[in-house]
Amino acid sequence: FAADLRTSVVLSPLSSFMSASQHFDGRTLSYGLLGSVSAVPAGHSLEVVLTLSRGVNEAMLAWGDILLAYHGKRRGAAWEADPTLQRLGYCPQNGAYYYHNLPKSFDSYEEAIVAVAEDANRTGLPFKWWLADSWWYRQAPPPKGVPRGGVVEWEPLRAVFPHGLEAVLARTGWQVQGHARYWSAETVYSRENGGAFEFLTDANGFALPVNEAFWEALFERGRRQWGLAVFEQDWLNFQTERFPPLLRNATLGRQWMVQMGRAARKQ
Repeated sequence: FAADLRTSVVLSPLSSFMSASQHFDGRTLSYGLLGSVSAVPAGHSLEVVLTLSRGVNEAMLAWGDILLAYHGKRRGAAWEADPTLQRLGYCPQNGAYYYHNLPKSFDSYEEAIVAVAEDANRTGLPFKWWLADSWWYRQAPPPKGVPRGGVVEWEPLRAVFPHGLEAVLARTGWQVQGHARYWSAETVYSRENGGAFEFLTDANGFALPVNEAFWEALFERGRRQWGLAVFEQDWLNFQTERFPPLLRNATLGRQWMVQMGRAARKQ
């Protein structure tokens, strides 16, 4: 944008977001397909959009309007579907007191979350959901150069929730925003490891589900048993940058996101 904010420009991919790339050499900003992509399927396209407006807010809204219209979306649709945007919730995530930090006064996170709910009821805080962050499920040892391990099994550890997340739901009435990191090559859901679903895996210790039935089963179980309302797929940078199939395939990233989204809508 200009110094006086009279002119603002927004430039971004309009489609094929997961395989789009940008490069700035100090003078020129270039957009195109990831240079690591090994083959481009017939009919594949990657489009770019540029908006010119007055002021930063107007430019961003104009850009958003174009993306929404192009993909047939409504601006309020995400808010209407997501209870964590509509209501107050409790988030023991990175930076919060209880993030990977269980005080000695509690034997488990189950006790801690229930205690928070009881305190919220006493003080009149209208919490309706809580975030189950990265400390609740089974993880593999981290691959080299990665700070934390990926998901092996997206089920509560008994040491963390002795009676399961369903016990927390029963005692608090709070819905759950469930966090997940990248998927580990050791995941129990992969057919290679005796599971029921097809995953792509690699020697770096990462994996990726490649059929929608996996997401449907995961979300349905969470919603039915312990109040899953929102799935948070975190660590997208590591999943994408450290997993060669996503860097070499022009459409795999979009397939991953679309399958996840369709399965979530069914719930």
